[in-house]
Amino acid sequence: MRFALVLVLAALLQAGAVGADEVRRERAIRALQHELGLPETGLMDGATRAALFEPMTEAGAPRPALSAPEASVSFDLGGDAGAAAPVDLPPATGTGRTVAQPTMAPDLAAELSDASAIYAQYEMGGLSVRPETWVPFSVIGEDERVAVNDTTGFPERAIVQILFRNAFGGTSLCSGMMVSADTVLTAAHCIHGGTVFGRAYSAYRVLPGRNRAATPFGECGVRRAHVLQGWTAATSAEEARDYDLGALKLDCRVGEATGWAGVRVLDEAELGAVTVVQGYAADKAPPGRQWVSTDSLRILRDLKGFYLNDTYGGTSGSPVFLGADRAVLVGVHTNGLHGEEPWASHNAFTRITPERMRRIAEWIADQGAEAGR
Repeated sequence: MRFALVLVLAALLQAGAVGADEVRRERAIRALQHELGLPETGLMDGATRAALFEPMTEAGAPRPALSAPEASVSFDLGGDAGAAAPVDLPPATGTGRTVAQPTMAPDLAAELSDASAIYAQYEMGGLSVRPETWVPFSVIGEDERVAVNDTTGFPERAIVQILFRNAFGGTSLCSGMMVSADTVLTAAHCIHGGTVFGRAYSAYRVLPGRNRAATPFGECGVRRAHVLQGWTAATSAEEARDYDLGALKLDCRVGEATGWAGVRVLDEAELGAVTVVQGYAADKAPPGRQWVSTDSLRILRDLKGFYLNDTYGGTSGSPVFLGADRAVLVGVHTNGLHGEEPWASHNAFTRITPERMRRIAEWIADQGAEAGR
């Protein structure tokens, strides 16, 4: 009985719980609370969330821990798959050739003007929080971000803005980095809502080197996406946040013009090194510019790194560089301040590890472990 109620509730949470679904959502929560012997508030309160995410199977036996959280999950998004791109993790600068007409198309401009930043559920703290109404805490102290004026050089031209349709039916923005001729590395929460209750996003438009109203390298669609399995198999947002990493496979080979960043493992000995985050930010005017923030690697965990680089919504998925080397990334920016320490006082990024290097190589080669939803 509990398992069936959980499935109903999960479907309603995914739907966004608006209108008539709000009533059904409340009923489903009350039914689950009754089944669990909890106060029947109809709200997803702390006690209900803890009981809902308790690792139990339908039969009541303990559920095993995630078997392979560092494996990948893939999503077919349409289009001709074509030949698999060769695995190549060193950087390449590309030809730098721009399109003949860089002025943004009116339909794209209109869609971008309606879009807002997206944030991970673990940062917002709730499954039903809408990203366009949430205010982040990710500019720490004085804002020291510096604008990029020319995006036709390298690596600026290989940094992309990502526009897509989110789970609420609106449009959202992220950043990303080309890591092959047709692969963009980004945050998993720019691809999928996360946990077993999330779902994949859709209708992607990728803009390499966007500079305000100009798209000097055109735009690409997305035919396939990959994320770490730990992102989609987790039963809570807190469990998922260590696995916020994914990649988009484009329907074009724009990286031949823009070039792409290399990817390498971040070593323990690099604690204290200068960190550079470069991507698009939704709070700056005029919109559609890249911003660079500099700090240092303050805390390093097995799967995440922490710094005080100033960021904002829309910067999710941006490359993290060390020192003066902006040709090779060591992480992907994911979130601002939230929760407990060190998350409460530091912004964070997903760390590149040896295992994740293998996953990224598979994504570049367009090899996925299993189909996701």
